[in-house]
Amino acid sequence: MRNLLLILGLAGLISAFYSCTKKDCDCTFYNSAGEEVPSYSGLKEEMNVNDCSDLNTSDSTGYFICK
Repeated sequence: MRNLLLILGLAGLISAFYSCTKKDCDCTFYNSAGEEVPSYSGLKEEMNVNDCSDLNTSDSTGYFICK
């Protein structure tokens, strides 16, 4: 019985930690001229990141800024 409670407690702790690292990130895409492109912008739901800025990207066509 004690082992079962320990296993259930650890499973609860791990699931709580995992759910805390998921968050919604609002990302906006800008073209190379710095103009917002609404069709590529939007909310990215339940991302496994510590900070939405980790999703910021850039290439020759433009860049994403995520908050």
